[in-house]
Amino acid sequence: MKSIGKILFFAFFILSMFLLKPRQDVVFEAIDVSQYIKLFEEDRDFVLCIDENGIFTGTYSILADTVFLSYKEQLESSMAPTALRQSAFQTLPKKLYIDESASKIESSDGQLFTAEISLDMREKSYEATAYSPSELESYRAQILAIVGIK
Repeated sequence: MKSIGKILFFAFFILSMFLLKPRQDVVFEAIDVSQYIKLFEEDRDFVLCIDENGIFTGTYSILADTVFLSYKEQLESSMAPTALRQSAFQTLPKKLYIDESASKIESSDGQLFTAEISLDMREKSYEATAYSPSELESYRAQILAIVGIK
């Protein structure tokens, strides 16, 4: 009987590790003392906590350095009364601006949300790429060969 109990405990432990592990698809994360935001790659989900009053979820879209938030639901928080959670839901930021030079994200629509960027894994295809001199010579030679100039 002890071995069956150990096997069941081990199976429960392994199963709970897989079910309770944090999401690994974080694209962007910003944290402050009492608030944070995490943007996830899968389904373009986000989790937002404002002033410890509650945790909100939804989907996001990014255009350049502006994050647009669309809220789905509020996760229950035992710390905040229902009326306080409702008022917080009414005043949530809808648009956040990412200021990479200051390593901050802040609301740009008058709401009070500011946090320091701790992780930024967004694709930055619009950034200029620095080439080495040998790469530049190689590209120059290819262009000249196509044009027919020697």
